[in-house]
Order: sequence, then structure tokens, then C-alpha cells
Amino acid sequence: MEKVGKNVNGHNKQLILTILSALAMGFLIFLVFHINVPNPNMILITAMVFFTSVGGVLPGGVSALMMLLYSMYFFSTNHSFFQYTEINFQKILVIVFGIVVNFVIVALLKRKRDKAERMLMDTNKYLLMSNEYLADKVDTAERITELTQSVSALLTNMPALTFTKDIATGKYLACNQNFAKYAHKESPDQVIGLTDLEIFDEETARHFMEDDRKAVSMDKPYIFTEDTPDGKGVMHHFQTTKQKFTDTTGRQCLLGMCMDISELVDTRQESAKVQEALEEALSESVTFGHIAQALSADYSYLYYVDMETNEFTEYRPDPKHGKMHVIRHDSDFFEASHRDAQQIIYEKDLEEFLKAFNKETIIQKLSDRTHYTLNYRQLIDGVPVWCNMKITRMGDDSRHLVVGVRNIDKQMKEQEEAERLQEERITYARIHALTRNYIAIYSVDPDTERYEEYSSSSKYDELGIKKTGDNFFAESRKNAAFSIYQEDLPKFYALFSKKNILREIETNGVFSLDYRLLIDGNPVFVNLNAGLVEEKDGRQLIIGVNNIDAQVRQNMEYERSLAAAQIQAHRDELTGVKNKLAYAELEEELNQQIREKKDVHFAITVFDVNELKQTNDNYGHHAGDELLRDACAMICHAFAHSPVFRIGGDEFAAISRRYDYDHIDEIVKGLKEENRVARENHTANIALGMARFSGESTVAEVFEKADHNMYLNKKELKVGR
Repeated sequence: MEKVGKNVNGHNKQLILTILSALAMGFLIFLVFHINVPNPNMILITAMVFFTSVGGVLPGGVSALMMLLYSMYFFSTNHSFFQYTEINFQKILVIVFGIVVNFVIVALLKRKRDKAERMLMDTNKYLLMSNEYLADKVDTAERITELTQSVSALLTNMPALTFTKDIATGKYLACNQNFAKYAHKESPDQVIGLTDLEIFDEETARHFMEDDRKAVSMDKPYIFTEDTPDGKGVMHHFQTTKQKFTDTTGRQCLLGMCMDISELVDTRQESAKVQEALEEALSESVTFGHIAQALSADYSYLYYVDMETNEFTEYRPDPKHGKMHVIRHDSDFFEASHRDAQQIIYEKDLEEFLKAFNKETIIQKLSDRTHYTLNYRQLIDGVPVWCNMKITRMGDDSRHLVVGVRNIDKQMKEQEEAERLQEERITYARIHALTRNYIAIYSVDPDTERYEEYSSSSKYDELGIKKTGDNFFAESRKNAAFSIYQEDLPKFYALFSKKNILREIETNGVFSLDYRLLIDGNPVFVNLNAGLVEEKDGRQLIIGVNNIDAQVRQNMEYERSLAAAQIQAHRDELTGVKNKLAYAELEEELNQQIREKKDVHFAITVFDVNELKQTNDNYGHHAGDELLRDACAMICHAFAHSPVFRIGGDEFAAISRRYDYDHIDEIVKGLKEENRVARENHTANIALGMARFSGESTVAEVFEKADHNMYLNKKELKVGR
């Protein structure tokens, strides 16, 4: 509506100005006519320019039209508007032309000024809006700061230890002063960004991390009590609540709040009521008797399960302090276990575990025995670890089960390693029997980098390289310093890395690298091949080092002979630079790039040695040859990064790319200056012309432009004599 109102006001203003300009112009016409002004059009044009600049196109146009009608009336024969003498008709044409030109010029200037005024108004309006927006932002920032200070003060003054962690990294994102004091840090800033392992001893940190995993696996707050040492090892009794949440950025976080109830526990233990409760608990010794029968020192978790109601209690043994902590009570053991399994069981074992670990299967398995075991892999810190679950039913209580979980990763891996080594020794013995040129064969775990050497020659053994280890790539790069020929070390270090080898295998199926080993102090050519194979315990990287010395040296000799022949065929005998055949091959290569629309950048410089014929005629061909060699050396020195060709008797050419192309103008200028000095000293001098490629269809077209420029330079040199 505001815009419509502005348009209406603008139209009214235009109408008023148009009427006023018409009245004013009519009055001026009447005045100049009756006063009989000698040249009235100068006054009328001035008035029209004024009305156009002030009022715009419409007032100016009305003024121009009235002026034109008056001129037609004034200069017509007998004021008829239609009959004119020849001279008066010409005057009318001049007046029409003047009116049109002045009207157009003034109208354009008026339009430009109006546009500038509108832009200025829009800019002022935008600045006012920006100032209002910035003021709102400042007010908002001040309110946020006040709120942040209030929340910070609240957390700092809470008696509980509060903190938040990043679930993915385990790093603390925030904490209050009480938690910082518990961690023996001066302020929360010294805690933020650290992990439990960086603050507490390893055992305590692992204990906290295990509680974090439990909290993350649950859909409700995880509340428990525990005895925990602080950063200096002093024991405290805490009631802890941990709850996972998602922050405003979508990051998974963990909120923790710990109340130190050490004094409360001590008070209760000293009271008679607690003593009575303890005595009553001891009277229910059947439960602890069952646990004691099933418990062994290496169990990580114990569960006491009521098979009729599915209720259970989870315990965590603490061998160091001779205690066993209650972690949680819950209502459905098998539902909770299946839910936890989705989070902590290794994905390759999950399906088999869920099939075997259910109430019906366990009842069936225990129908004729007292215990039932399962082996599976559990994720601990993201690494699959072998665990054994033992489910025991007591002979005097068929209603309850005791379920214990213990870590058997070391035993399982030792057994698997022994089986794998035996199988691989047989396999590599067979490979070596068929490929006698292999001087060493390795099997490497790509995840852990643990390796084993299965076959090697006696000469290779003399290098003193270890046959087993835990860090194959680091040790190989270390051994390279004394076992690989010095000239090949940069290539080996650049290419031989775990990341590079696995990427190459993924792309091409195999990784291959040629280098020279120092055997008996002599460099011997070897080829290293690597590939991945799938074995029952995962992927294995198989690496073989093959002796290819005889084959390589034979190929090198052949290549040397071939290269010598090719060099000879492409080189000019007299000057040693490339010949016309070499030029033709490079020309075809550049033509192919031009046809393929590649991003080609090059310049051609054509040279002609001056006074060669006179030198041959006056001093003989030997002197002429010396002149050509001197001129060629002069060209090669200037175009140090470009191939130089002798393409005729006294003609040379250089094709410049990269560095010389980027500096071609400087090079040509320098060579011309050097050529000027040479002419003054009566030594070899040359005429030259340069042309850059600028979208021509062939190299020959660029050459023709350079050749033309060379002849122009040759004429200049003749004139300058």
C-alpha cells in the first residue's frame, strides 16, 4: 500500500509540473511573438531544457512539442503550418534537430540523476535496517552472556561433581569447579579436552570408561554407587548418575553427576540400624553362596538370574579390594542382554550369539548338565576381544542361574596364531618350492602390523632383519637405511607405506615396487609384490621379495643400446642438438594435444644464423661449421629449459614450455641484446622471431608466425649495419 501511495503522489506531481510547464511555455511564446524577439528559439530551448531537468520527460516533452508548433507556425508562409520557403524549411529542420538533441541529452541526465538519488535513498534505508539488526544482535548477545554466567555460577556452586563428555572421543567438554578439584586441577579449563586416561590412573580410568559404555547402552539414566579413588588415590564413596543426550550440534554426549556420600555411608555403617541391616543380609547367605561357587578371579561380570520372573542382579567383581559391587537390578534379563548385545557384541558374532543366548536354548542345554558356555567377541574400546560366558545352574536351586563373563582373548589368539602359523608355513613352503627366485616372503596383519617371515635365502638372512615383530612398516623403513641401495632409498621411502600399499591393492589388485638390495655389499635388483588374502581370522597382507637382477640387467643393456640408437637418430651430428626428425615428433605430439582440446601452452622461436654463406665462401666450411656451433651454443644458453632443434643448414628452432614459456619475453630480449654485442665484436650473430600458441589449429601455423617475425628481425639487422 505504501508503494501504491508513492506511485499516486508521483503521478500527481508529474501532472502538475506538466501543466505548469505548458502554461509557462505558452506565456513565453506569446511574449517573444509580440515583442518580436530576433532569435526566439534560443530562449524557448533554454526554457525546454529547464522544464525537462526539473520536471522530467513529460513536462519537457510538452514544452518541446509547443516550441516545435510555434516554430512551424512562425516560419511557414502566411502562417499556414504547411507552406515554407526553402530557407525556412531548412530552419525548421535545424530547430527540430536541436529540440530532439537537447531533449534527449537533458532527459538522459535527469534519468541518471534520479537513479542516483533513488540508490542513495535505498542505501540509507539499508543502513538504518542494518543498524537496527546489529542493535538487536547486541541485545541478544548480552542476554545470552547473562544466561551463560548464571548457568556457570549454578554449576560451580553445586555440591555435586558435574561434567559432560563427548561420547565419540571420551574427552571432557565441561565440568564444574568441584570436579576439577576432585581431578586435582586448579580450574575446569585444565580438565576440558582431556580423557579419563590423561587424568586418572589406568585402572580407575578403565573403570569410568566401562560405566560410560553401560550408560550409553541404556535408554534411561544409569544410577549406581561405587568406591572410587580421586586423582591422588584417596578413596571416595559416590552415588553417580550418568545420562546420554544429544547437544544442539547433533553430537552424542554424556552428562554425569556424582554426589560424594562418603560421610553418609560412614555414619550409616556406625549406626545400629545399618548393623542390623547387614546382619539381616548375611542371613540370606544362599545367594552369596551360589555366587561364591561360580566366581573365579578372572570374571569381569556376574549375573544372578531368577528364571521364573527373569529378574536379575548384575555384579562387578573388584579383586583388588576383595569386594563385589552391585551394578544394577532389572526386570527382564534376556531382553536387557539382547539390547546390550546390539551395542557391545562384535557384528560378525552378533547373529550367532542371539541364536544361542535365549531362555529356551539355555533351559534345553542345562536339562542334562550343570553349565553351558559360549565364546564370542565383544567390542572393548572399539576392538573385538574374545570373551567366554559360563552359565551355571546350582544342583540345589534349579530356579536361579549364575552367569559369568570373562576375558579369554589372549588364550584364543594364541591358539589361533599357532594354527595359522602352521597352515601358513605349509603354504609358503609350497610357494617357495615353485618360485625359487623369492628371497623372502612375509605375512602381515594389516590391522595390527604384526608380521612373520616364512621363507628367506641365506644371503637375505645375513642382512640381520628380524623374522617376527609387531610393527612391520616402521621396522621395514628402519631396516631400509642399511639394506637398500642408497640411490633407491628416496623412492622406497616415498612408496613403501601401509596407506599407499593398501590403496594400490584396492585399485589394481596388487602392489609392486622395484629397488636394489645390498647383498654382499653389491646392489641386487629385486621386485617386491604385495597382495591381500582372506583367511579365517581376517585379512592378511602377503609380501614377497623376488630376485630379478639378471632379468633387469639384461633389459637395461637392451634399453641402453636402443636409447643410444634413438639418440643418434634424433641428434644433429655437427651441433649435438636435436634434429629435424625430433622436431617432427614433438610437433605431432603437440598437434595431438591441440586436436584433443587440451590446455596447451607453448611458444616457438625460429633462428637464422647470419653470414654463414660468406663465411663458407671466404674462410671455408670448417669456419662455417664453427660459426654454426657458436650460434647453437648461444641459443642453448639462452633457452636452457627448452629443446633446441637444427631444422636446416643455418636454421634452428626452440619450443618453450613451462619455465621458458613463462619467461619467453625476457629470454628473447636478453638474446637480442647478446646478439647486438656479438655483431659489434664480429662474432656469431643470429636473427630470431618468436610466436606463442594462441588457438591455432596446428603447430605449423605458430611456426609460420615465428618464421615471419624472424625475417622481420633479419631485415632490421641489415638496416642497422
